[in-house]
Amino acid sequence: MRGCHDWTGVSPVIPYATLTGVRSVNDPTGTNVVQVILTGAHRRDSDARAAMPAFGSAYSDTEIASLANYVTARFGAQPSAVTPATIATLRAQD
Repeated sequence: MRGCHDWTGVSPVIPYATLTGVRSVNDPTGTNVVQVILTGAHRRDSDARAAMPAFGSAYSDTEIASLANYVTARFGAQPSAVTPATIATLRAQD
């Protein structure tokens, strides 16, 4: 089974899952990346449907902060500095 996000950031499965060059990954606040991790993403166009499941209930605030910081550092222009407190605040907004 192949993962949606290859180590290069280019998806081997579906173009919508590519991380490199995506605006949200290049946002140094990391807010959009966090929201996608927490609540998932669903995209539908005329040809296909793509979805990423929500991981908010599966991971702790610390784990999500670490993942968001990794994604922005690895695939974005500059790393974010998301903290567990940031995650807790974003969770409370939902």
